[in-house]
Amino acid sequence: MQKGFYVGFARADISPTVCSVPMGGFGATEHRLSGVIGDPLYVNAVAIRSGEETILYLALDVLGVVPKRVAIYREAVSEKTGIPCDRIFITASHTHSGPCPRSEIPNAEKYRKEQLIPTLVDAGYRAVTDLKPAELSYGTIEVGNPNCRMNFDRHYYVVEKGKEDNYTEEDLHFADFTWPQYFRDKEHYTFVKHLERQDPRLHILRFDRDGADDVILFNFAAHATFVG
Repeated sequence: MQKGFYVGFARADISPTVCSVPMGGFGATEHRLSGVIGDPLYVNAVAIRSGEETILYLALDVLGVVPKRVAIYREAVSEKTGIPCDRIFITASHTHSGPCPRSEIPNAEKYRKEQLIPTLVDAGYRAVTDLKPAELSYGTIEVGNPNCRMNFDRHYYVVEKGKEDNYTEEDLHFADFTWPQYFRDKEHYTFVKHLERQDPRLHILRFDRDGADDVILFNFAAHATFVG
């Protein structure tokens, strides 16, 4: 374990309640509006201080975040917390059933301005005010094995149908074999193997805090839904 850290945590509900908003993912997002809340969407905020340096992580249950809005979110959170914008990190869990990150129709803008931004600011501020002494430990492990992958790249190597049982490396074609291309080319090409560039490791940071719940950060590079 490594000492000398202070860590704070806060969580807040970012499920759209101010209006029906365009949903992210699966296409037609401008016309696919939220109706009911099946499961709540959250922002999880973690503040970490070491010496004079403080950083803040905000993890949102949305499809993604776009650069121009990241800048807006950072500025709003920075103004409230005093943490510089370049020390505020914003990420997303990539849920396809949350607000669309790119839509600019009025309902989407209303949601972001009236609910999302104030909630992010509040969560970030509460995480900073929750800072408590903590000890850091770290672990990593490979998930699965070469014969049972828990994640893989959705880019493929394909060969012409007639060569599928007797191909050479020169016969391979690299393809982003997502649905539109698959339906267009499936009569001519067949999948033979995945592009080998995935990261099979699960990474975990654990902060044991004095007199408070522990905080755990983890990362596993996998798409929530995948093709293949």
